[in-house]
This record gives sequence, structure tokens and C-alpha cells, in this order.
Amino acid sequence: MNKSYNEHGDSALLKRLRELEAVELQSGKPQVGWIDRRTPIELIEAAGEMPIRLFPSNIHNEKLPGAVRSDACSFCSTLASAFDVNHFPHLSAILTGSTCDQMRRMCEEVARTTTIPMRLISLPRTYRRSIDSYFLNQIDSTWHWIAEVLGVPVSEDSLAEAVETRNRLRVWVSELRREGWLSTRELHALAGSVLNATGLLKLMDETIQTPEDRSGSIRLALLGAVVGAPVLDIIEQSGGVVVYDGTNQGDSLFVEPASPQDTPIRMLYNYYGMESLEPARRPVMPALYYLKKSALSYGASGVILINPTHCHPWGLSAKIIKEFIGLPFLHLEEEYGSLAISRLSTRIGAFTEMLSMKRTGNDNR
Repeated sequence: MNKSYNEHGDSALLKRLRELEAVELQSGKPQVGWIDRRTPIELIEAAGEMPIRLFPSNIHNEKLPGAVRSDACSFCSTLASAFDVNHFPHLSAILTGSTCDQMRRMCEEVARTTTIPMRLISLPRTYRRSIDSYFLNQIDSTWHWIAEVLGVPVSEDSLAEAVETRNRLRVWVSELRREGWLSTRELHALAGSVLNATGLLKLMDETIQTPEDRSGSIRLALLGAVVGAPVLDIIEQSGGVVVYDGTNQGDSLFVEPASPQDTPIRMLYNYYGMESLEPARRPVMPALYYLKKSALSYGASGVILINPTHCHPWGLSAKIIKEFIGLPFLHLEEEYGSLAISRLSTRIGAFTEMLSMKRTGNDNR
């Protein structure tokens, strides 16, 4: 039995999620924005606030040349412009972790130019236990900052519950993804949802159905920062299916925690700091091993890496990622939000066609 889709091509999970999110957005609950995947979203959930994933507008900001350099990635530059034109009018606060230097500079400028309280959590880029105390304090002080800014009571019990619930969500999502029961489109929707972990667990329990048969599709791993173009549509139209998504919208947000038994603050620090697996971290080898293991274990026959123009962590790592993973590899670099669909369709279509020929033994190149 195939997964149940409505007339718009949405699964039961996606349809129900939109309904629940519409109700949640009308609830009057304070909204706290978050940007980067290294943002401890559990801090927002423990305070009883609504997490809002912030994505840019498609307007490049020309008013912040000092902060958003000409060689900044299109994600950072367009996100800055989104605040400049008041694209997010209902936020009570903004919380984010640090990924790269340009993300840090962009957030500092946004904090300077907006009236919305903003907190940038400076998390380590290197694996050194000698700096534990400083960064643990970053997490702990942010927890109390949320309580002060939003005027809500907080407790270690509520934080422990939020951490435990979010970890259960990660484990279940990871299991469903490995078994093919959760599509990448559904995964993206869960990753950017305004529902908390409890709401998402309940939604999944009510709507997960028998997976669609995609055995004839070319199995792909999708890597990169943030996918701004309709890449999933193009891949599926080209006969492919994304079985592993290592972007900031996909499976990377649901990596199972390696150290679940600890205090809530240290668990958050370990997960978002020391266990974070992305090319921005140094050394980069743990991320490379994880990406290779994931691509192979999910049965991908090829890899597509797409990053915003001038995204240095992913763009500069593309060559070593290609060599290390060892699968057929396509690197795409596009402006965030680009509608260059024709160019993307041509390159992705040629890539999936090549993989299809390899699979059928008709590739003579």
C-alpha cells in the first residue's frame, strides 16, 4: 500500500501538520526565532515558547556593507535583509548558535539594528575539552536569559523534560528514516515546524503510514548548508529520491545523541557543541566519517552537495568530501532562493541519468 496523499500531493502527515501549525500560530503564544542547527531548541521548548525557524527573504541587503560583506554567502546576506524589512514582526526574541564567522557577524549586526532581543550562543569550532567551562556557561546563561527576557518561570525539571522529549523525537525520526517510512519532504517539514517535540511525536504517531514504493528511483544523499531552491522537486522529477539529507533542514537535525545520560545543560552542550558534525567544525574528519557512513548506510548511489554562493564551510570542503565519500558526486553552488530551475534541472537530470545508466550497465564512459 502506498502512502496516502491528498489532491495536492501531500501526505497525511504534511496535511495534518499544516492544520496544527495554523492553529498554533493563532494561539498567541510568544514566538522565539532560531536560525542555525546549532541552536539548542530545547531551551525554547522548555520555556513554553513557540520555535520559529527563520529563513531569509529573497532580497539582498545593500544597507549593511560593513557586516554583510560582498563575499558573504547568500543565506547570511538575505537573512540580514529580512530583518531590515521587518520580515518577522511577531518575534519576542531570537536565539541562535554560531556556525561560521560570517553567521556570527551577521547575527551581531542584526542584534544591533533590530529591537528584538537576540542571543548568539558562541559554541566551539574545535574539539577541546579545555574550554568546557566557558561554553557550558554560554548554554546556562542563555537559559536564564530566556527566562528574563520573556518573563517566564524556568526550572531544571522543565529543561530536563524538553531535552528528553526532543531526544525521543530524534531517535524515532532516525529510525523511520532508516526504514524509509519518512520522506525527505516530511523531514524538512518536521525540522522547521513551529510545533514542539511533544506535538511532533503525537503527530507522527497519528499519521505515519506505509511508505511509498520508491525502489525504482535513484537513491541520493543530499549535503550542504540550506537548500533554497526547489531541489527536492527537481530530483524527484529527474527520477531520484533523497534517502539521506545532511543539510541544515534534514537528517542532521535529528542525529541521535551520543551522551544521553547527563545534566540537561551538559547534554545540550555535548549535543550542539562537542558532538556537532559539520564542515565548519575543526578538525573536519569526524564530520567526513559521519557523512560517508550515513550516505552508505542509507544506500545512496550518488551524492549531491548544494550550498549558497560563497558558503565557505561547505564550498571549500566540497573537494575533500567528494574524495572521502567516494561515490559519484555533483556539486552545485547557487544563490539562496535562486529560481535558476532550468540550470539545476539540467545538471541534476544529467547526474541521475548517469547513475541510472550505471545501474543498468549501459554506461560506457
